[in-house]
Amino acid sequence: CLNVSNGRELLDFLDTSLILPDLILLDINMPVMNGRACLKEIKRDPRLKHIPVVIFTTSKNEQDRQLCIELGATDFLLKPTTSHQATEQLKGLLSSIA
Repeated sequence: CLNVSNGRELLDFLDTSLILPDLILLDINMPVMNGRACLKEIKRDPRLKHIPVVIFTTSKNEQDRQLCIELGATDFLLKPTTSHQATEQLKGLLSSIA
């Protein structure tokens, strides 16, 4: 598991990485480059576009969800309020992409 601070850092990491991740979790609201812009870049890159990208955010905005799915997100999950909810969401997500 790798954590970066913003979309630009993620794209820089992916650009230089020899081993690509099996899954990317993005928040919509990140500094420097937001999640939507980062998702768009990932899905444009032939080397990266196959990687499942899940938007994991506090945004309950239906337009955000629709746009992210249109841009190629695999799923759009609301950040849970408890660690148990997070564990259950991630278990379900990982079983669906495995």
